[in-house]
Amino acid sequence: KQKEMEKTNKEEFTRVQRVSDGKYNLIGKDGKILSKQWFDWIDYFHDGLAIVRREDYLNNFIDKQGKLLSEEWFSWVNDFKDGLAVGQRTNGEYFKIDKQGKILVVSE
Repeated sequence: KQKEMEKTNKEEFTRVQRVSDGKYNLIGKDGKILSKQWFDWIDYFHDGLAIVRREDYLNNFIDKQGKLLSEEWFSWVNDFKDGLAVGQRTNGEYFKIDKQGKILVVSE
């Protein structure tokens, strides 16, 4: 089932890398770049959101319209599954986040 989801996501968007600086983005079947912002890494979509990483190694999520999920950037995050993702804030707190960007559970 996981491979089927990834296959669908890869058919919808293709990861591209800019030659000038090695940054990544996604391009849709319509040929349009997903986000105005380019990232040091961008994953494929899982449960409607993709992990993005910037040059300081902090992570966030981007939706299929190219919008960042949160103003906060995180030390690490896992893919969304069943509407939630887990990760760690830069202050060391672990959390769960929903698809609207709301932090639901915080623990140390």
